[in-house]
Amino acid sequence: MIATTAPRGSFTQIPFWRLRARFRECGMFDEEVAQAAGITLPTFGRRMRGNAPWLSSEITAVSRVVGIHQNEIGEFFFPDFKEEEYP
Repeated sequence: MIATTAPRGSFTQIPFWRLRARFRECGMFDEEVAQAAGITLPTFGRRMRGNAPWLSSEITAVSRVVGIHQNEIGEFFFPDFKEEEYP
């Protein structure tokens, strides 16, 4: 059977892919963002893989490092939240 829709690229299937793309736009790798945000690399890795939830202090620190404005936080840190599902 042939798929009727194009499969999503593997990069967009990883958790927080938009966040990682923002790091690259800033010319930074995960390790550099983690260090600049004051988050240990193992903890940062768990957050980026979606294995552990982000703490609000971590969201704030990462947002400051890569220039994410307050009104953009949901787009980067809560990608599965569908605005139309909530009034």
